[in-house]
Amino acid sequence: MGGKDPMIIPKLPEMVGGLTRKYGEEKDKGRTQHTKHRYEVDACQERLVKWCQGCGLDLGCGAQKIRPEAIGIDDSCALVAQITGDISDLSMFRSNSFDYIFSSHALEDIGNTLGTLKEWLRVIKNYRNPEKPGGFLVLYCPDPQYYYNIGHPKVNTRHKHDYYWWDVAKIINEINPESELTHYARHGPVYEVGEWSWEIVVQKH
Repeated sequence: MGGKDPMIIPKLPEMVGGLTRKYGEEKDKGRTQHTKHRYEVDACQERLVKWCQGCGLDLGCGAQKIRPEAIGIDDSCALVAQITGDISDLSMFRSNSFDYIFSSHALEDIGNTLGTLKEWLRVIKNYRNPEKPGGFLVLYCPDPQYYYNIGHPKVNTRHKHDYYWWDVAKIINEINPESELTHYARHGPVYEVGEWSWEIVVQKH
């Protein structure tokens, strides 16, 4: 996907100082995919949990959910997930069922991004009432500026896409033009412990 902001989305300031630490073998050594997920949720939970209220799903939840009461779905049955299965297929749920969907470092591992986001948006509540706004899609994903990209010998082999946040926002806008981009941010290695990730929150209308 493209590496530049489309004009319809506000531009972000450039990351400071060329600090482009790559998330690769040294950082991953000795850590399983699921313990990495726990670190990722710890990093973003305080910021993003306010959009994860009510009845919701945590897709690709690994070893930790954004909220303990969230319904976790993961491809491993040995963790905190209540449902073991493919997070791109939510056909067991009715449309407009959930107040939120949270997913951390999972979307980039799915081949059919368009179909998956359509499915995720389908099950999020859409009230169509100014007094009852719709539910939220909360995504936290690796930032290609700081991760080894596809084609690099040290790339995470689970990754199928290198998406910037505006790439995903554009896909969501194509699926549901009425959806509102509520929040976006990028978190590089600015502090002692960097996140190397981006996040967006989209409200369904």
